[in-house]
Amino acid sequence: MAMDTHPDAASEPALETATALASAEAKSARSDLIEAAAVEAAGRGEPGGFVRDLFGRVPPEDLAPYHAGALAELARLARAHLAGPRRPGDPASLRLHDIVLARDGRERELTLVEAINDNRPFLLDSCLAELTGQGLVPLLVAHPILGVERDDGGALLRVVGETTAEAAGGLARESLIQIHLDRLEGEGQVAFRYAEPVNGSARDIAGLVNTTGNVLGMMPHPERRIEAAHGGDDGRRLFEGLLGAVA
Repeated sequence: MAMDTHPDAASEPALETATALASAEAKSARSDLIEAAAVEAAGRGEPGGFVRDLFGRVPPEDLAPYHAGALAELARLARAHLAGPRRPGDPASLRLHDIVLARDGRERELTLVEAINDNRPFLLDSCLAELTGQGLVPLLVAHPILGVERDDGGALLRVVGETTAEAAGGLARESLIQIHLDRLEGEGQVAFRYAEPVNGSARDIAGLVNTTGNVLGMMPHPERRIEAAHGGDDGRRLFEGLLGAVA
């Protein structure tokens, strides 16, 4: 059975290395949320310390929309992935999860992108660059570097946080990346965005298409800006593009 070894939360410096611009109140709220999630995970028979390792460096504002039970479940999924057999030098292990979790006080459909690999430079940068190139906007990014011990067959025997791994020595380092995407983003349903925040639109989304791509809903009113006499003709391009697509 794999063991998780973690120091007490109060002595875990990883909790103090998140976004330097976060206020003391935000950091305190993050710590309280992570502790509540760790307690909930432990109550389910899962290692509570892993919750701290996974989310300890996530900026407070990114964690705030989640409740403790959701974070405990997200940690369970990541821990189950990490428990899969792998040996040093193996290709990265990638998984996608489509899940429904409470976020912002309501149920949300999310897609989780998870990657486990030997720790190497620029792993996270490469993942985020690819997602950005696909027009995807992460809601949350967790990226702990873990110390792991595996047997000759690659089975996980022990996992510790980065600080403990540095103190213990002799443990392999593995990178775990968990990225949260809104299902709309992941399925390419965002048609276009505002160039800058407007009208309180979530993630600056201005238009969405349905799952089959044949119905478009949008907030702007391009029909109001098709002639100079209306104050501008930049909306005209949308209709010209539609005509060109069906011609």
